[in-house]
Amino acid sequence: MVDFMVGDGVSPARDCGYTQNDIDECMAIVDAYLKALRGIAVARILPLVCDTVQKLNVLYARCEGLIETGQREDLCEIIQVAARNAGLDTEDDITGQWREW
Repeated sequence: MVDFMVGDGVSPARDCGYTQNDIDECMAIVDAYLKALRGIAVARILPLVCDTVQKLNVLYARCEGLIETGQREDLCEIIQVAARNAGLDTEDDITGQWREW
């Protein structure tokens, strides 16, 4: 996200439709999700995933372009791996039913 916004040394900076504050907000959503998973009951994991995905949906709607294919794949993997590590027994995409990004 940052490399696309400010340039990566090869490609120049772009007017991408989002700011560092938007990136920070995305990271804060993910950090809050990871913290909330600590010691959570398995039955509460999917509602937490839903809430997190919906917060990311709101951010994405405001900052289209913030979550591109690579970021989407990374975010989904983080959410899914963390949920499995917290005790959810699934290999399925647990974000897809709510995800708009």
